[in-house]
Formats: sequence, C-alpha cells, structure tokens
Amino acid sequence: MTRRLTDAEFLDALDDLVIEGILAMTPEELRAEVEAEGGDYDALAAEAREAGLRAIRECEALAGEARQLAEMAAHVATKAPAASSLPAVGSFWG
Repeated sequence: MTRRLTDAEFLDALDDLVIEGILAMTPEELRAEVEAEGGDYDALAAEAREAGLRAIRECEALAGEARQLAEMAAHVATKAPAASSLPAVGSFWG
C-alpha cells in the first residue's frame, strides 16, 4: 500500500510533471502550445532567456562573494590566537 501524498507533495509532483512535459516538447510544439493559449512565443522566449541570464549573473556574483569570504576565513584562521594557556580542568566539583 502506498501512503497518501500531502497537498504540498502532490503539487510538487504535479509541478515536476508539467516541467517534464514542457522540457520534452520540441520548439515547434512549444510554439504551437503557447500560441494556442493566446500567448506570444517570442516574448515568452525573450523573457525566459533574460531570466536565465539574470540567474547566471547572480550566481557568478555570489560565487565571487563566496571566494572572498573563503579567503577572509583562511586569513582569520591564521591570525586567530591559540587556545587558552590555562590548564584544562576536568571538573570543578571533584
């Protein structure tokens, strides 16, 4: 017996199926589908292209920031003082 999906799981699965269906379409099939729904294929393609390019630029910027943070962390690690010179204490009670 399979367990029942939650609403969120069901919507995620449905979303995955829709995306898989779109990705499986040829450009001609996609154009026909968009135009049948009254959409502008060229405008949609331009919008999707710009969104993809924007995502790439944002990821590249984040990668640069991540590199800078890694360099800063390495620098701080070399400058950090050694652990306390006090002797280790096993217990205050005994």
